[in-house]
Amino acid sequence: MEYTSTYIRYMSPAQIIEALLAKGWKQSELAAKLNTDQPNVSRWRKGQEPRGPSRDLIRDLAATEGVIQPPKDAPRPLATVVMVPLISWVGAGRLVDSATQTPASEARAIPFGDLGPGDFFALAVKGDSMDRISPEGSIIVVNRRDKQLLPGKAYVFAIRGETTFKLWQPKPPRLEPFSTNPAHEAKFLDTRRGIFVVGRVRRTLLDL
Repeated sequence: MEYTSTYIRYMSPAQIIEALLAKGWKQSELAAKLNTDQPNVSRWRKGQEPRGPSRDLIRDLAATEGVIQPPKDAPRPLATVVMVPLISWVGAGRLVDSATQTPASEARAIPFGDLGPGDFFALAVKGDSMDRISPEGSIIVVNRRDKQLLPGKAYVFAIRGETTFKLWQPKPPRLEPFSTNPAHEAKFLDTRRGIFVVGRVRRTLLDL
């Protein structure tokens, strides 16, 4: 495979790991270059999404090594399409009983491209507390494999059996709205009590 003809933004971390290993490095050698250990490299190679700064380190190393620099006439790779089940709706303004969800096996599926590796499902948004990025009626795609909380990123949370869609801010721990409606306020949390990260929101879809 000619890795130099593929744009970095269209390569998954697993594909980049393969490209780097194709240079002749052992997994242990690549792990040392990425400031991690060999088991992590093995997991990323099999499709597990790297977390935190590791994702950027992988792409930076690939760019430094020149394995993903495209020629000027390189064609744009085709997007990978994933059928994502629309299982329910989520409150952007108040908590919603998670028992209202439709089983994935019975839900209609929506095609999305270039989501990368993960375990995805879609939710319809009700409420306006996140309307700067996801207005009421839009659909969000959630990666349930990505639960690492990063400041300012959007997640679906479950709190005592109910769900909500908000931004995460850690200092102090709180769920923040991102809304044009000033009536919405942050919800401050006691992290010792029953908060669960359902997954990170990776995409918003809105029909006009």
